[in-house]
Amino acid sequence: MRAFKQPDFVAITLVVSLIGVLLTASNRGKTGIVDYYRLKVSHQNLMQTNTNLQHEIEVLQKQIALLKSSPEYAKHVLKERYNVRAANERVIYFSNQY
Repeated sequence: MRAFKQPDFVAITLVVSLIGVLLTASNRGKTGIVDYYRLKVSHQNLMQTNTNLQHEIEVLQKQIALLKSSPEYAKHVLKERYNVRAANERVIYFSNQY
């Protein structure tokens, strides 16, 4: 078997030591690789939620503007969502039962 030369032994020792340091550092609390990926996924989820909420705010702002500017739309919303009827209107309910 061939004996290691001094430079080979030093290089191998440095590589093994470096791998040991990296593995030790990756398992330490909030600085670990696993925690990094968990935080990354959490960040992506939060960014997606933020985007969805921003879109929902835009839709609601458009609805508010439409309610303020259009009396007909306001009447429509009152009738459809809140079952508000004018004094001269009648509501007829149909049952699906026979």
